Amino acid sequence: MKTEECVPLEIIQMLSKKWALLIPSLLYPNHKLRYSQLADKLEGISPKTLTERLRELEKENIIKRKSFSEIPPRVEYSLTKRGLELAAALEPFLEWAEKWYPSNSHQQEEKTLIEKEDKTLTFKPNLPKKIKNKKHALSGYSPKRNPPLQETHKHKDQ
Repeated sequence: MKTEECVPLEIIQMLSKKWALLIPSLLYPNHKLRYSQLADKLEGISPKTLTERLRELEKENIIKRKSFSEIPPRVEYSLTKRGLELAAALEPFLEWAEKWYPSNSHQQEEKTLIEKEDKTLTFKPNLPKKIKNKKHALSGYSPKRNPPLQETHKHKDQ
C-alpha cells in the first residue's frame, strides 16, 4: 500500500526513465498522436520501450489512450489535465536543456557544416609525441619497413 510520502518519489522515478519526459512534451498542448507518430518523433526508441512508457504514463493518469473500433485498429494518445500541467511545467526545463546541452543531431549538423566548409578539419592524425621525421610519420613510411631501393646502373645492352 502506498503512503502519501512515497508518491512523489515514485512519480519522479517513473518520469526520470529514458524517454518518459519527452512523450508528454510531444503531446503538448493539444496534440493527439498515434503510436507510429510517437515512434517517428522519438527517433531511436525501441517499440518495447515506447509501449512501456506509454503504459506507465497512462497508469499515472498523465496520458489517455483512446481506441477506435476500426479495421485496422486505431489508437490515439493525448494528455490528461494532469498531463497538461506536467507538460507545461516541463517546457522551460526542456528549453533550458536544449540551450545548454544541445542534442546530438544538432551537434552532428554543425559538424557536417564545418566539414563541408573546410575539409582540413576532418583529418587530425594521432602522432606520437616524439617524431624524428614528420614527413615519414604522416605518409606511413618507415626506413626499417621500407628500405631505400638500391639503384643499379645496368643497361639493357650489358
